[in-house]
Amino acid sequence: AAGYVTATPNAEQTTLNMLRLANIYAHQARRRGHDQTIGGVYGEGALSQGIHQSALLAEDAEHENNRITGLPDLSFFVSHADVLLANVVDPMLEPMVGYLKLQHLRDYNNRYGYEKGDALLVKTAELLRRAFPDRYCCHITGGQFCVLCYRDEAEAGLTLVREGQRLLGEKFDVACLAGFAPYTGSESAISLLDRARNAYDSIRSSKKHFMRIYDSKLGEELRFKEYIASHIDEAIESGWLMVYYQPIIRSITSEVCNEEALCRWNDPQYGLLAPGRFIPVLEERGLLYKADLFVVRQVLREFDERRALGVPIVPVSVNLSRRDFEERDMVKEITALLDEAHCDRSLIKIEITESAFVTDQDMLKTEMRRFHAAGFDIWMDDFGSEYSTLNLLRELDFDLIKIDMKFMENFTPDGRNYIIVSKIIDMARELGISTLIEGVETKDQLRMMQILGCEKIQGYLFNSPHPLSYIAQRAQTGTGLHFEKTASAPYYGMVGRVNLNEPMASADGKKHLLAADVMPAGVVELRDGRVFCLRGTNAFLRRLEQWKILSAAEDDTQIREVTLPSKKWQEMMEQGVETEEWVSMTTKTSFGRSVVIYVRRLGDASWQGALAMLVVLLPEVEL
Repeated sequence: AAGYVTATPNAEQTTLNMLRLANIYAHQARRRGHDQTIGGVYGEGALSQGIHQSALLAEDAEHENNRITGLPDLSFFVSHADVLLANVVDPMLEPMVGYLKLQHLRDYNNRYGYEKGDALLVKTAELLRRAFPDRYCCHITGGQFCVLCYRDEAEAGLTLVREGQRLLGEKFDVACLAGFAPYTGSESAISLLDRARNAYDSIRSSKKHFMRIYDSKLGEELRFKEYIASHIDEAIESGWLMVYYQPIIRSITSEVCNEEALCRWNDPQYGLLAPGRFIPVLEERGLLYKADLFVVRQVLREFDERRALGVPIVPVSVNLSRRDFEERDMVKEITALLDEAHCDRSLIKIEITESAFVTDQDMLKTEMRRFHAAGFDIWMDDFGSEYSTLNLLRELDFDLIKIDMKFMENFTPDGRNYIIVSKIIDMARELGISTLIEGVETKDQLRMMQILGCEKIQGYLFNSPHPLSYIAQRAQTGTGLHFEKTASAPYYGMVGRVNLNEPMASADGKKHLLAADVMPAGVVELRDGRVFCLRGTNAFLRRLEQWKILSAAEDDTQIREVTLPSKKWQEMMEQGVETEEWVSMTTKTSFGRSVVIYVRRLGDASWQGALAMLVVLLPEVEL
């Protein structure tokens, strides 16, 4: 079908009006059937009549428009946008196709019902028409719209739409985000819409941006993503994927008690890729399970290498994503891998990031129960990140929480982060959950974590992630970190869980004697006739230093020795060894004051002839 207009234009506007009328005639001709042609001589009256007839025809042909919003559907938009791009738009004004999406429409429908959701779509379509007058708009489906406009209209029009949505007063954040793709003279409308959709996808999780224009940088990002998604299998088969290990340190001993297995991609084209570059791509495409299962398999293979090289083995944590559980039965597959390798399940710890529990919490609860039933420990990664909710600790059974490294920023004893971390550690201890903090980079931070009673530490103070070859070389030359003996883990775990803020509380939680937050309390270890301080509150350590019975330490990571000042102290310690009850004595300090000292046996490490004692110093009283 065709439409035509004849005239001799005397101005640019006349030419545009002729094109407009010819387009109207073409629509009328198409409605009459195939091979139809409508046209005539141009005139202002003919244009006015054509516009009126076109409006009537549109009302008579609602099947071409979305029945909710009245806007054209996608196929109608694409076919006509191609004609407009090729023949009508002004290339000097940089025409663009925009993709706009209403945020959280599914949640809105679930909360208020589809009738109100449809009403919201109608309001959004009205805002779109007002913000882009005389421009070509379309309702794709659901909360998705598109528009053909010029560059200088894009941001201004979207801002008007978002402002209108804000004035609707909806409790949900439903404001549109958008991507725009410029027309350079050869692209089709559908390809521009795809690019606009990609631009939208790049900011849909952003809290800072509400629109993005497709450019060469985004094009390169998309090519990189496609490369990663299409080469993941080759990366595994060709050895481009590798496992690096970052040590996790026991705060009491400064020994390596665990390692975290981290994936790296050494690509022949892009070089060594950090996880932040390829992990999100694989997760987005539903392919991350391939990398995560590779990590488990590689860790098991390298356990065998460690044994052959004489490198100590400690439990290793592996990271899993929510998408892993959606794509595969991770419990079944990981259990099968360990059984095939004849590996004890206590040697693999399962890390699941806190943000994974934002959606479909019930599914992850079920998977956690299955992992626990199979003998695995579950760690929550990034506790305290932007998705944090204390409800997770109430609803889910974690064995350890990893406190997010952002709390290490500006970490001082008089700062907010110190208070928050100390309460998290206390709360976790009361719930029977172990704690690990990430991002420790200084000895002062380590010292504060030891005082607060955080059981495990991870950070660049000790080491960055490295491959097994590096760890093996350091272990063989004796220049690496010391590894914790497997048998000592329960012993030091018990010591780490003692609450020094309430040291004299009984097992049933009832407090005895004094239970002040500032009470001098600590844990000492008796070994080979010597006494070593494993943990202590600030008040406890200061008191021992004042009495000059605590040795100086060249390195804050070293355990310090305690010199018992008298035979009476020695007798009290020996008496404490023989009973599970509190043993006490009153002694005089060098300052002429008396102090009551309580000790109680905690537990022993018989394989190394060591025994842990809880020590509490009651406030001094003047004689």
